[in-house]
Formats: sequence, C-alpha cells, structure tokens
Amino acid sequence: MPLTGLPVELLVQILEDVFDEGYGRPSLANAGKTCRVLHEIAQPILYRELEVPPLPLSLREPSFLPGLNIVHLIATFDANPYLASLVRAVEVHNEYRVEVPQHPVDPGDPRFA
Repeated sequence: MPLTGLPVELLVQILEDVFDEGYGRPSLANAGKTCRVLHEIAQPILYRELEVPPLPLSLREPSFLPGLNIVHLIATFDANPYLASLVRAVEVHNEYRVEVPQHPVDPGDPRFA
C-alpha cells in the first residue's frame, strides 16, 4: 500500500512528527512537494508557526537576504490569502541595536518640544 493510502489522520501525525522531531521545515516542505495529498497536509503545518529573521542592513544585496523575511512573507500572503489564514503564531527576530543616550534629555531643549 502506498503511503498516501494511509488514513489522513495518520499522515497528519507522521508529518507533524517529521516537523517536531528535529527534521524541521525543509524536510516537511520536501515531503509536501512529493504529491498533492502530502502537500495539502504539510502546508498548514508549515504555516502554523513562523519565525522571521531580521532584515539585513543592505537590502540591495539579494544574496544576503535570508530565506524567509518579513518582506517576502507579506508578498506571499498578499498573493495567497489562504496561506495567511493558516498562521497561528509569528515570531519576529530583531537583532538591530539601538544606542540609548547616556545623558538625560533636557525637557527644555527645543528639539524635543
């Protein structure tokens, strides 16, 4: 019997285990590319929880762009609202540092009025 002959509930559990047990997103995405049945099961698992890395400092260097960033995510959801409906959680990483002045701001300074 082919894998796709198994009950859908069992296939869902198998693909969730692939994702949860450390094989990760690439393995689940590859499983979803093998046939329509696995694609329909893998896609909601892939989009359920997303991690978005920070944007690089230079957006002019396409080779430096991470595989998934907020710009690509918004474009994807704009093109396919169904995918946006699958998302339950998004974690956005921000590694940029903001320097905080070490001296207090003078409230009488006209630049801050």
